[in-house]
Amino acid sequence: MAFKFCPNCGKENKGNNKFCPECGTNLSSGASYAPELKDFHVDGEMLVEYKGHNSKVIVPKGIRFIGKEAFENNNELREIVLPDDLLSIGEDAFRNCKYLSKINIPSNIEEIGPNAFYKTEISSVTIPKTIKKMDYAFSGCFSLTSIVLSKGISKIDEGAFSSCTSLKTITIPDSVTSLGKNTFYDCLSLETIKIPDTIKSIPDYLFENCSSLKAVTIPNGITFIGEGAFLNCSSLESITIPHLIKEIPERAFEGCTSLKTITFPDGVNFLHDSAFRDCTSLSSISFPYSGDRFFVGGLAFKECTSLHTLRFNSEVRFSYAGDALIGTQIKSIYCKNKKDDEHVGYIKLVVPSNSKVTVYCIDGSVNINGK
Repeated sequence: MAFKFCPNCGKENKGNNKFCPECGTNLSSGASYAPELKDFHVDGEMLVEYKGHNSKVIVPKGIRFIGKEAFENNNELREIVLPDDLLSIGEDAFRNCKYLSKINIPSNIEEIGPNAFYKTEISSVTIPKTIKKMDYAFSGCFSLTSIVLSKGISKIDEGAFSSCTSLKTITIPDSVTSLGKNTFYDCLSLETIKIPDTIKSIPDYLFENCSSLKAVTIPNGITFIGEGAFLNCSSLESITIPHLIKEIPERAFEGCTSLKTITFPDGVNFLHDSAFRDCTSLSSISFPYSGDRFFVGGLAFKECTSLHTLRFNSEVRFSYAGDALIGTQIKSIYCKNKKDDEHVGYIKLVVPSNSKVTVYCIDGSVNINGK
């Protein structure tokens, strides 16, 4: 009896041939290499476990699912060839295969499980448009420098490329409409990225600890920026906030120590706690007209050690939950309104009672500590 699939090249033996028509391998059940097939623990269409010690493994055709931890901790594996009809790679499937550097992602793949390639040596990968789920799929691929996302991919799941510490750049196709939180967390080498116009929100901690990130293009259609989205992006020098954004969330730009320029649109009216904490290069910030009232959360500017001037165009209230100005050089806060002819007197500013600042108001009067 001949093997259904060639164990060498994976080609299906449709004619019950003795020799593989593709590579000439002996397909008879008594062939000398037959014990190699025992290295594959298969259940139906799932490869449950690989027990062999080959440096190159060709997964036979007919396998549609790679099971959880199927190759985990295999230190001999350097190259894996997956069949074209593979649909899923399970959680931790190749985790800690520390010498695995070459792999093909089949064009029909639909799901890649969490940490499937954690701590492998893969340096490049192309992800096909058929992918539907890849939460933390390439997390911890420390050698990954090139990621090609095929046009047609609709979403990038949570943590998909987190801790890819060698990744310098990535192009997101305009077919992508959503990004998961932590997608690029701890991508320490990521320098530039353009978010396509099809994306409408920036999720929580999307770029946390991307310490080399210098430039981000954020489309005007963005309506939401998540908590800690740019936390500790210490190389980011400037940012333009899209015109539909009304609030800067908690810790959004905390630790952006190189940030010197922020461009705000009309309408921003709420800075949440620690929004710009530890932005040590900020020296002056101006906020356009933002409606009737502007709120500044606790510790919003804490330890912005170069910050000396704030300018507002609305009534401003500082939170008593914490002192927003601790560690700054703030001595003056300017309040005015661009629609001067429609307002009488000056705009009220309320700051914590222990803050010693001079407030210059619309009519030229001076208001000390909001009193």
